[in-house]
Amino acid sequence: MIKNRILNFLMLTIIAVGCVWGARAQATWMGDNAALLGKKQLNELVIPGTHDTGTFGIIATKSKGIGLGDSDGLSSPDNKKVKRFLSFGSVFTDWAKTQEKTSLEMLDDGVRYFDLRVCVDNKGVFMTCHGLYGAPLETILDDVKKFTDAHPREVVLLGFNHFWDRQYQTEMGKKQGELEGLTKANWTALVALVKTKLGDKLVSGKTFGPASRLGELWQLKQNNQVIALFDTDDAPDDEFLWKRREENTWVGGWDPDVFKSGTLKVLENAKSGRYAGKFFAVRSSVTPDDNGQLIGMGFLSKVYPKSNSELADQTNPVALGWIRNEWAGKYPLNLIWCDFYNRADLVKLAKSLNGIKVDFTGTKIGTDTNWTKWKTSKDAKK
Repeated sequence: MIKNRILNFLMLTIIAVGCVWGARAQATWMGDNAALLGKKQLNELVIPGTHDTGTFGIIATKSKGIGLGDSDGLSSPDNKKVKRFLSFGSVFTDWAKTQEKTSLEMLDDGVRYFDLRVCVDNKGVFMTCHGLYGAPLETILDDVKKFTDAHPREVVLLGFNHFWDRQYQTEMGKKQGELEGLTKANWTALVALVKTKLGDKLVSGKTFGPASRLGELWQLKQNNQVIALFDTDDAPDDEFLWKRREENTWVGGWDPDVFKSGTLKVLENAKSGRYAGKFFAVRSSVTPDDNGQLIGMGFLSKVYPKSNSELADQTNPVALGWIRNEWAGKYPLNLIWCDFYNRADLVKLAKSLNGIKVDFTGTKIGTDTNWTKWKTSKDAKK
């Protein structure tokens, strides 16, 4: 009896240690592989990222009573009138949300790039948004600070883009959701928030660039390890804002053949050197059409998705499979974005593409899904 208890205790201890080590290996995968990664340029590293990172903070809007006027309420400034109407129920929430883990959990899991859609709410607070308000930007910056303090060799890229401000839209005579941009005062406040929260964590864009080597950042005395990318010329000039250093490589549409050919075009451009000196992304995240066709078909068929999470479950295995099985080694890869990354072995894939040995046992990457059946399935209208 005692012997069995001892054996059970030892087995549980081994399992617990293995789980802790596995979690640590994700949280410190850059630093743990310094010899392999240190000499690589930042834009040669394969970096796992989350699309619309802040949407983990989106809450269900049912019964919240959003107004249909110009007041943003829960409906963020990037929302046009039709989408504001949909915001009354759970349908739009289900399609606006692209992540379910917090930003700190993402970092602990190995994610190193955040896609941050910035907007200003009606109280002047900087939020993330994707049709609806997601997590406050301050929360995400605090998580980045906490994580990088604990893990000084992990480099994090913050991709700020799609800036929305209702006050700016009003000043420019535009309706809600018609024009991107911030007021001059809010640009100043945004930069101040980023610099206040991250301080000496920020990497100078005057001294370094996408072609800098990872090891060069490790040599900095203050553990500068956060790169703030701003995809706009309107932001104030500041050496700690890397303006226009990331190429826009978004591929629209949800048809699998169109999406694949569009992504291949991105990779061909990268191979030809068109993105030299910049970061660039390939994605497994697919966007429903603005006319709502894909969303509508989800109500009528068992084959089509009924939410962004179901959409990601269909597209991630296939698109990430193209990367792993067809394109790796043939084309340069850099940022890889994903919706609901935690369901997709995204970090494992990125580590593997960087030359780090990983165990893909049980992975869904490369498996077939209903996505490839959307155009031909007999169940499409059932």
